[in-house]
Amino acid sequence: FAGHNTQESAWEEFDIEQALRQALALVEHQLDKGLIETSLECEEDLPRFVGHIGELEQVFINLMINAQNAMAHGGALCIAARREGQQIEVSFADTGPGIAPEHFDRIFEPFYTTRADEGGTGLGLAVSYRIIERLQGVLTVESAPGAGAIFIIRLPLSEEGGE
Repeated sequence: FAGHNTQESAWEEFDIEQALRQALALVEHQLDKGLIETSLECEEDLPRFVGHIGELEQVFINLMINAQNAMAHGGALCIAARREGQQIEVSFADTGPGIAPEHFDRIFEPFYTTRADEGGTGLGLAVSYRIIERLQGVLTVESAPGAGAIFIIRLPLSEEGGE
């Protein structure tokens, strides 16, 4: 978690939908094994984004794996991407039990986990938060106990991308 610097030279223009599809392809077997139905809905003609595709795919994978962990007995994960004004919004909505109010304020803290006994490190969301922050975006969550969780990434569109 100490971090690494992404040099601007490693940044490139890429298609968010393609990055989502690549991340989903990497974890789809694991999600299928967990009896999790996935859907991916991307708005047509999304603008290309400038950033580090590998890091953004890491965020997508972290959010997919977290959803899987939340839905231990199966469920559904709906991933959607759309343009919202001068931003691209990517959401990950699961049908898990939601996030308990006592954990809500701490989920993005490094090393905070409710799954320590299952091997959780508490780094997935913290690292994801930092990556999105570096892209000048925001990562938020909406959840109510018993009603699943929706993690939302909002990334700014600009001539220079995320820098």
